[in-house]
Amino acid sequence: MTAKHRTKTSLPVKIVKKINPLDPKGTAVDIFTAGGRPTAGMSLPIFGPSIQGNHPEALAEAVRDSLPKDWNVDQHHVYRTYVREGLERGYDDEQTIEFAKSKYLNKLKHPDYQTWVDPGAKPKTPAGPPLKEQPNGFPVAIPLTPSTQSQSPETFPVPLPQPPQPPPQPPTPQPAPEPAPTPEPQTKPEPAPPPAPAPEQKQSEAPADPKMASLVAMAKEPITAPGRAALLKPVESLTQPEMMDMIHSAQEDYRGWRSGDPLKAHTYEKVQDWHVNIYGDGPQRNDGGKPIEPTPIRPIPETQMSHVTPHGEDLWQATGRLGETVAQAAQMDGADNAVKGLQRGLNMLNEANPLPSRSPAYGPYTKLGPVDEDGQYGPQTDFALKHATARLGAPKVAEALALGRFNTFARNAQRNGNPDGLEQATHAAFGPLLRAPRDTGPKVEAGVLQETLNGIGAQHHDDWQDLKVDNWIGPKTTEAFGQVLKAEDSDTLTQTLARRMGML
Repeated sequence: MTAKHRTKTSLPVKIVKKINPLDPKGTAVDIFTAGGRPTAGMSLPIFGPSIQGNHPEALAEAVRDSLPKDWNVDQHHVYRTYVREGLERGYDDEQTIEFAKSKYLNKLKHPDYQTWVDPGAKPKTPAGPPLKEQPNGFPVAIPLTPSTQSQSPETFPVPLPQPPQPPPQPPTPQPAPEPAPTPEPQTKPEPAPPPAPAPEQKQSEAPADPKMASLVAMAKEPITAPGRAALLKPVESLTQPEMMDMIHSAQEDYRGWRSGDPLKAHTYEKVQDWHVNIYGDGPQRNDGGKPIEPTPIRPIPETQMSHVTPHGEDLWQATGRLGETVAQAAQMDGADNAVKGLQRGLNMLNEANPLPSRSPAYGPYTKLGPVDEDGQYGPQTDFALKHATARLGAPKVAEALALGRFNTFARNAQRNGNPDGLEQATHAAFGPLLRAPRDTGPKVEAGVLQETLNGIGAQHHDDWQDLKVDNWIGPKTTEAFGQVLKAEDSDTLTQTLARRMGML
């Protein structure tokens, strides 16, 4: 194919804008000219009655464009479902777009839409007299007559006096003597051990900040999009329907500016891996020039397995616990810095643990794109958290969060030229991973940091005097930290520290 044929042309878009006023952005033409994607029925949306069928597609694109930053993950089939629901209710285009947008963000627990109420939800009607269908199609209540009273005594308050008769039953709560036996003294010693977990629960529930409450709720929520959910399972466990879900996701969830998303390529690559796992990667066999249907080399899984981590833990419980850890970090670091720490940690973790090699029948895996380090916990960060947890396990992600928190502090210290608070930031990030909360023993992370500073400082300063490795971060260590940041990048310092601690 020549460069001329590969050059994108705007002519089809201009044509469709004149032909189809319901598709001002040229969605039909985007489908028609989409390179690398199946184009079944590619010319249908442009002419004839299919224009009306393309109306929901155009509105779904408008819903995507109206979503806040980091929340427009192009779950196009979801947008389209809500758009059709709005159109069926008789909403105009603007109302339909607003309805679909609100319902989508409410489902994802966006902080600004948690209290949104579906205006079309039918309220529960109280029980009343029976209804009778009239010839005009409208139900009319049947007046109650003495005859109907005898037939349906349940609708009258006559039984109401009967319930008061059970009040004699209140005396039956004679089981109240059970608390009287004063087994309380036995329960008093039991509360003694709980005091330690109690504060932890308060901290995890502490998302009084609605932003953190939304983060924790989203981290616990299972991925509902079938194609994306399949990406969080080992390829050996995927059923054929799950493989098809991934194909549909790659075709529908990455449109417009997201067509080049590395996750789309990764989805197709996992589909290829599924076929290699089931059919092998040998050459295609032919019979007289006709390809022979491949034979499975192993049984195709028929039962969908639940989502688990490499250590066998329920994936959603693991990611929910990690979300609570981020919320606890926000109490000291602030919400934005805590989320930036998670995002930075996930990026460092993925860089240090690339996807493994694959069958030589295909090229190497597409490198996963980095998470935007903007301090906003949206669908992109949420999926990255769950993908890393499913691939590498919750302990590695917890280490990544600790590294990200330390790196965020180091970046701020380098930018501001102020390393004050190093001791608190270091122990808050790494302490929970290395010892119990009330352990007053040596701070291992402090000693490793001192060794790291000695190694880097000697490379950049001829007059460098090594710190005493005493596992205590005091004024001298803090001053040396600031001195190193004047000559070395904060990211390099963090990665060196991480390797010395065995976290990368």
